Amino acid sequence: MAFLKRNSSVLFFTLFFTCGCATSSFDVIKQGDFVVELKVTPDRILLECEPQPSHEIENAHGFLMYILDDKKTVITVAQFNVLDKEECFNGLRKIDKILKTGKVLYVGGMGNMTDSKARNDRKYTFPRLGTFHSNGKSLKFMVIANEHGLCYDAHDGDKGQCPREPFSLKY
Repeated sequence: MAFLKRNSSVLFFTLFFTCGCATSSFDVIKQGDFVVELKVTPDRILLECEPQPSHEIENAHGFLMYILDDKKTVITVAQFNVLDKEECFNGLRKIDKILKTGKVLYVGGMGNMTDSKARNDRKYTFPRLGTFHSNGKSLKFMVIANEHGLCYDAHDGDKGQCPREPFSLKY
């Protein structure tokens, strides 16, 4: 009888951890004509508003997202228009909400993921996964959404149509 109780406890915990915990993942779901769509879990994304001191806008900042790919290297996703500090951090907070409320994220960008780039010395630490090098690949940030339909567009924020063409971002 004790044997059955112990086995049922093991089965319960095995099922709980198998079904209740999301597995960390990265996948390129669309690529063509410089349009790239990624499907990624939130633990593989870091967000940053980086000061741009050489820019003519006072308190200029650039929005950056770092994504850990399936080869354990980091892709840089950058919003190419420069923002003021407040605008950058407002966008970061909205995107952070999308990350925190979703288990699956869809990121749309412009660029080429097939170009092979050399690993460089820049390192990024992902809290649950470890520290990894940049692979030199970059995308222009266009849109991010989660499976609940929360969406943020690089040009319109959370107002207007999201996602816009050419991104389909199925959630």
